Amino acid sequence: MKLTFLGTAAAEMYPAPFCQCPHCTQARKEGGKNIRANSAALIDDDILLDMNVTSHYVAARLGISLAGVRHLLVTHPHTDHFEPDRLRWRRTTAKGVPPFDPAAGLWSARFTETPEMTIHGNAYVRERLDGVILPEVKATAEYDFHFELIEEGKWQDCGDFAFLPLRSNHGKQEGMAHTYLIRRGGKTLFYCTDCGGFDPDQLDILARQKIDLVVMEGTFGLGAYANEDAPLPTGKGHMNLKKNEVLRAFLLDHGCITPDTPCILTHLCPHYTPPHAQFEKIARQSGFGVAYDGLEIMIE
Repeated sequence: MKLTFLGTAAAEMYPAPFCQCPHCTQARKEGGKNIRANSAALIDDDILLDMNVTSHYVAARLGISLAGVRHLLVTHPHTDHFEPDRLRWRRTTAKGVPPFDPAAGLWSARFTETPEMTIHGNAYVRERLDGVILPEVKATAEYDFHFELIEEGKWQDCGDFAFLPLRSNHGKQEGMAHTYLIRRGGKTLFYCTDCGGFDPDQLDILARQKIDLVVMEGTFGLGAYANEDAPLPTGKGHMNLKKNEVLRAFLLDHGCITPDTPCILTHLCPHYTPPHAQFEKIARQSGFGVAYDGLEIMIE
């Protein structure tokens, strides 16, 4: 199983568009790994983890086509993680996908066949999707996607892979956000963003899992929630490095991971996490790597 990061920043991206703080200024000057789009990731070439307005651009810049995506797992409906307006481009004409012919003068959203995409998400994700592409419109048009409601705390079989949604503490509405364990080819990825922690019932489920790669949000890095001193990962909102350490310790204590299991931070805010090279040195001392846009990891 291969994981490719199609964005590694929090909502304001990195650097923030209207900020000239030292971190944002250094990121613009140095470029490279410091330039981060909104968080999303791709498993192999057919499972997309979140879809926002920047993920398609990052994929294209990396030479990756998203035309083969068959499953979209949505963590929650915030716009930096789910922008259903992108799905308008999965519509065809009433006669289906037309042949590519620039001289024909025929408009279509696409000129190649794509597999039916299943969008997996909670009720809040479905509400946002229905608010952008109205059900009555979708019922009378040719869109090659459909929505399936997730069942939190239960493994869901998708044929050549399976996933388990865990309810995460993020936002004001309970059940608004979920993290995912994804299993394929005998390997398991824990994709944990956005999440400030978990309720005890979700931690009980997590404690029974064996994990080969952990991807954890590091939104507030060296700041915010500094006074939170929970012995277990039960907080709310977002994580900082201290909360990352608590969750990693929980996974180690319950045998979910080993000290050698890669734990990678993503979803970084420029105002609490220094530019890449600096933050990478700091995070490494706590047992974490730091993702960047375009990073590929083979889970073996």
